[in-house]
Amino acid sequence: AIIQARMGSTRMPRKTLEDLNGRTLLDRVTDRAQAIRGVDTTIVATTIEPEDEAIAELCRARDVAVYRGSVDDVLSRFVGAARQVSADVIVRITADDSFKDPGVSALVLDEFLSHGNEVDYVSNTIEPTWPEGLDIEVFSRSALERANANATLRSEREHVTPHIYQNPHLFR
Repeated sequence: AIIQARMGSTRMPRKTLEDLNGRTLLDRVTDRAQAIRGVDTTIVATTIEPEDEAIAELCRARDVAVYRGSVDDVLSRFVGAARQVSADVIVRITADDSFKDPGVSALVLDEFLSHGNEVDYVSNTIEPTWPEGLDIEVFSRSALERANANATLRSEREHVTPHIYQNPHLFR
């Protein structure tokens, strides 16, 4: 699982480390990611901005892998994180989804894995099937690398998966 996290939110700055009943939002999201059946590694993908050092410190204190990369090119940040942990399959999680359900996430991951090499991407978000916050995307490292090599639009680089799901002629 790759959790994208940063402190520089324009709508709610520093939300990633906000306290939720004695624990940070990132603590809660990380716990939920680690509880997804089939996920064997969790890494937080944050930025190289100085303000995100607090995220890196929290990860180190919790013994959670962390990757630091581009502020605006989240797609390349995901590639760097996937490479760092040698991920073949990626479960994409955002650090502001505090109610991510490990069971729902496992269903989507199971669907992806049940198709072997027949699919590149599976989600419950293109056509929403669960309430907001329970959306999940699972994709292959190969699809991520191809998207990174070919995505040119700013929106494709800052939102990770649009190049994949908007190009069904290139991705399954």
